Amino acid sequence: MSFKKIKRGSNDPSKEIDYLKKSGYKNPMGSEIDNLIRWLTVDEENDAFLILTGGTNPNRDNVNLYYYVLCVNGTPITLTVAKDNKGSAAKCNAEFNWIIESIEYPDGYVPEDEEKIRGLIKEAFIVESYSELFNHERVKNVSVRFEC
Repeated sequence: MSFKKIKRGSNDPSKEIDYLKKSGYKNPMGSEIDNLIRWLTVDEENDAFLILTGGTNPNRDNVNLYYYVLCVNGTPITLTVAKDNKGSAAKCNAEFNWIIESIEYPDGYVPEDEEKIRGLIKEAFIVESYSELFNHERVKNVSVRFEC
């Protein structure tokens, strides 16, 4: 896997966020990218990065979805994602189950290799699952399922 999770400090410039802002990218709720994003999942080898851009409020919207953008070679791909997580870090049995509900490409964009994009999505979400708290000893399983 060539994706890595990187942390940006509040004073660190983020070329990824700057790029999305300059391109006018907005998440499905119409919001711009937040400058305060601290964690990014980046694959410099494939010129790709994954950022959480927002989500629904289950109390207000009666659904719990997350919006991510996977940018590959400068093309922002919007992902609508559900999670079905189980277990806990304390019991060392955490499970992250990512459900990709939709993949939206920019108007007029047709991917050369859809399977490569899906492979990058899967790799990115596997890396996205881990953190200091949810390390390899505490996470029992990570799955990524496509429902689109």
